Amino acid sequence: MFSEAKVTEIYCMGDDFCKEFTLQQENRWSKIQLLSIGTNRTV
Repeated sequence: MFSEAKVTEIYCMGDDFCKEFTLQQENRWSKIQLLSIGTNRTV
């Protein structure tokens, strides 16, 4: 059985990962949109 502290730690690790992943995806999406504007293409 996991202790409450361990469950909280695992949850926080997952939350941190999701926040970082979301930021990276938003940055990549912004770059794709800028590139498509420069070439007059839609994504």
